[in-house]
Order: sequence, then C-alpha cells, then structure tokens
Amino acid sequence: MISIIVPVYNVENYLGKCLDSLINQTYKDIEIICINDGSTDNSLNILREYEQMDNRIIVINQKNSGLSDARNTGLKKATGKYLMFVDSDDWIDLETCQNAFNVMLKYSVDIVMWSYIREYENKSLPKSIFDNDIYFDKKDTKEKIYRRLFGLYKEELSQPENADALVTVWGKLYKSELILKNNIRFIDTKKIGTCEDALFNMEVFKNVKSSYFIN
Repeated sequence: MISIIVPVYNVENYLGKCLDSLINQTYKDIEIICINDGSTDNSLNILREYEQMDNRIIVINQKNSGLSDARNTGLKKATGKYLMFVDSDDWIDLETCQNAFNVMLKYSVDIVMWSYIREYENKSLPKSIFDNDIYFDKKDTKEKIYRRLFGLYKEELSQPENADALVTVWGKLYKSELILKNNIRFIDTKKIGTCEDALFNMEVFKNVKSSYFIN
C-alpha cells in the first residue's frame, strides 16, 4: 500500500482537483490521509464529501497547528509500506503512483523522485531538475542528491532557479521504513519559518542506499 498524506488548510478552490487526481490513480492500493488543519473555508465539508465517495480516504480534523504538524499527524496514521506527500493545492498525473511504484520495484531503490510543472494563470512552466531518467547508487545518492539538499555548487550555480528543486517532500515516493523506523518528523514551521521540507529530507537521505529520478 502507498499512504498519501495530504495537509489541508483553506484550499476550497483547489481541493477537489487534488482529490480527483488521487482517487482516480491507476494504482489502486492506496490510502489517502487528509489532515484538515483548522480550515476556516469550505475545505472540511469538501473532505467529508469525498470521504463518503471513497473508503480509502481518511479525514482527520485538528485545530490549526501548521503544515509540519499536519504532516506529522499523517505520519502517525500511515500504514502503507510506501509514503507520498501531496499538497492540497497540487494535483498529480493519474499514472504517478503506478509509474513510481514500478520503478521502485524494478531498481530496488529507497526513494523515487520525479519532475513537475509549475502552473500559473496563463502559462505552464516545466521544472527541469535532471535531463534524463537516472539511477543513483549509494555513492551518487550521497554526492549528487544528499549534498544538493544543502545548496547549489560549481556548475549548478548557473541555474539558481533550481536551488530548491529537490528539497520538496512532494514529488517523491519513499519507503516508509526510512521515515517511520528512524522516527523522522517535520520540524515546527512556527519555530523555523520555512525549509521544513529540506530539513526533513536531510534526515531521510542519511539512510538512503539508492534512489531513482524520473524525468
């Protein structure tokens, strides 16, 4: 099973599209853990409607505690062998889980990563991270992925827009044991402001033996 953790806060205009992209995944063995983090709009009602439509959706309602705490609540509830994070104002291709899962099994890696598209009102901008599909062994994962979480270096500096391209927790499929076994959690954004994704992945990638990037 893949556990998909979705933190939700005041996203009534985007939430339906996000959830549609999850319940219609071609890979069916998923649980969708939605944490309503004290929304003051119609987000909770939308979640309840989808919960009635699909028994794979689990809705948790909590007082507003911030993005990190919402994700941590999802981690406590997750039961899948694999983990994904999807933000509630994003959506994913319907084959995302299947493609990532296939790569995970084929190459026996700990994490599968993929590229994404930034959507604006009048344009779509693909985010170029790497040019091709790439397998990273333990050495490459440490030198090319883990190291990059700390910032750009040498020739990478020619593309400063990619400084945060790999730090996000969304756009990745994780083996759950990497996170749960090592008790890795998100640091409270109220304490650190931002960068919770980067700090989380810095802890996770310490334990990664191999990874794969899908362009």
